[in-house]
Amino acid sequence: MKNVEVLIQGNGAILRNVNGSKSIELGAGDFSRQMDEFTVEAGIKNKLVTFFVSEGLLFFKDFELPLKTQNLKEAISYQLNLIIPFPEDSYYYAYASRREGKNHKILLYAVQRQHIDPYLQGAAAAGYTINGLFPESQSYLTGSSRKEDWALFIPGHPSKALVFSGQGLTDRLLFQAEPDFQELQEAVGCDAVYHQVPPAESDYLDANLLLDKPPFLKEYNLLPSSYRKPDYYKMIILVLAVMNIAGLIFLAGLKITKLRSFQAQVDVEIAEILPRVNEVKKLQEQEKEISGSLEAINKLGQNLDFIRLFQQLTTKLPAGSYLDQIRLDKKTTAIILQGYTDDIGNLTSSLQDIGDVKLKSTSRRKDKTYFQLEITLS
Repeated sequence: MKNVEVLIQGNGAILRNVNGSKSIELGAGDFSRQMDEFTVEAGIKNKLVTFFVSEGLLFFKDFELPLKTQNLKEAISYQLNLIIPFPEDSYYYAYASRREGKNHKILLYAVQRQHIDPYLQGAAAAGYTINGLFPESQSYLTGSSRKEDWALFIPGHPSKALVFSGQGLTDRLLFQAEPDFQELQEAVGCDAVYHQVPPAESDYLDANLLLDKPPFLKEYNLLPSSYRKPDYYKMIILVLAVMNIAGLIFLAGLKITKLRSFQAQVDVEIAEILPRVNEVKKLQEQEKEISGSLEAINKLGQNLDFIRLFQQLTTKLPAGSYLDQIRLDKKTTAIILQGYTDDIGNLTSSLQDIGDVKLKSTSRRKDKTYFQLEITLS
């Protein structure tokens, strides 16, 4: 133990440390003076004290609340005056919750202030920092505590058996007469049973062995808020968290500012470039129109001059010859002529001046010669 522990027992108390313990009575002298003497004798330089309350002074109650209860603390506070048999505002209380099936199992401790306040006031007046106020059973929850189910038997009137699962209290049983070891094992439902004052040659384990290490002190802190020391560790974490959040906000703001500045610069450059882009687009459209015109002109230059062809046909076509159809073969670029004539020989020889004439077919109907010619232009 690195600090003084005080076990409050009715109208007296026990001061204890790893180097020994000392029993005092409330009315036997000044409590703070006896605390100072004990710390000097034990060689303790700090002024940190942890209070424990004897199980004989404590009221204990377990009950259940539905899992759907939204605010356990508020729900429990509404029932305190119905559960605790002490006058209102005359007690300190603390609770822990365990989930069991579809309910919360609430384990509640309470102690009357009249048994506690003189010690708290004396320690505070002497400049001691109060680490907490816990039920006596919490002092046995140390590094020596078993991880499996175990029990602690506290003799008295009535006797009490506290059942633990690892380092958490699960039940508290009362006995009007002290049971034997086997009866107690059956009642608590576990094999490992510790006893505060184990009888000689009994199967009980010595509970004092559990006090070799500092207690964990995780639950059932009955100490009122007015005596609690600031949790500097939580405060440091909170400050660091706030600083980290502020830093993140600052970095985010800085990044947003840079982005906005960059965006403004981009907008200015876009405003400068946009007229040039529009001008380029207009030039591209003009170029496209000119290219289309040139392409059309080039295509016209490559196409057949039908006007000249018609002039030649009109001149060279002999009398008695007529054309029904003139067709251009796209693949061969040859001219296909269809019609009828009085003299096919005279027709083919007259058209030789236009190009290479090939007679494709002829037929005779109604004293007329119908023909199909192919002229390859020279």
